[in-house]
Amino acid sequence: MLVMAIEASRQLSDPTKSIVGFRFSDVSFKKALRLPNDEGVESHFYMRSSDETDTLHGAGWNEFQLSTLAGDDWVENCRGYVRLDYATNAPCPTNGYHEHDMPNGETSRYSDLKEISKSQLYNAFRTFGNIFGPYFQNLENIRAGPTATQTEVKNPVRDIEAAMPYQHLQPHIIHPATLDGVIQANLVPMVCNVSHSAKAFVPFYARDLWISARTLGLDDSFTVTTHSEQRGPLKVESRFTAISNNTGSTMVSGEGFILRPVPGSEIQVRKSPKHVAFHVEWKPDLDFSTPISIVEGTVE
Repeated sequence: MLVMAIEASRQLSDPTKSIVGFRFSDVSFKKALRLPNDEGVESHFYMRSSDETDTLHGAGWNEFQLSTLAGDDWVENCRGYVRLDYATNAPCPTNGYHEHDMPNGETSRYSDLKEISKSQLYNAFRTFGNIFGPYFQNLENIRAGPTATQTEVKNPVRDIEAAMPYQHLQPHIIHPATLDGVIQANLVPMVCNVSHSAKAFVPFYARDLWISARTLGLDDSFTVTTHSEQRGPLKVESRFTAISNNTGSTMVSGEGFILRPVPGSEIQVRKSPKHVAFHVEWKPDLDFSTPISIVEGTVE
């Protein structure tokens, strides 16, 4: 959904200026975009300039919305604001890790992380209800703790291109599978922390998000660091940074990234019924029995 907004923004950009990045704000993820294997999905994406009187998203911002057709009704999937950062006025994130990644010079948050194998992580995702296909399982070298994660997101474009008909893949500034890997890194503490309920968490809202206009090289990858804080039983707030391993440049960063559980995704635990008998067997009562009936095995 965000990749659609990036491509639409690029088409509306000033061709005389150089784009540095795409800044998102106040993005709501209303409903997952489901793509069936056997047929397509009719969608409607629009983008328009924001009202200049808007104090938060005035001049330079564009409002976007994505809707899909479900039966006879249009369902809103995503809505938010995006702005182009040009080379002349782009206050893009600085290279390297942000201050919020290692506050006050403290590195213990990331030095105490435990290593998790890729198979172990994606099995845990599957158990909790987050099921990712083979081209979306891009997290490697995973280290996680109760609130923090540091992992590598490989670039899957080469493998996806090889699987496409005629090995052709439309160029992207950032491929959806690559961006999805950055989002997945924020979900790791949800399945590694025993204090979290066994539910499938998904993105719900993003206050601020920045994506670089620089394309990730085929042999490059991201190092993603995240920090999550519990905001109640049904809400987790995360912030993250993705750094190019080849250039050291900030490629993706986010603040105020809200995750919520999918309704009905709790792991169902089978409870033993209170009464387990299939039939009732009556035993003779000695108070109503005579010595003869006891011997003969009958009750008068």
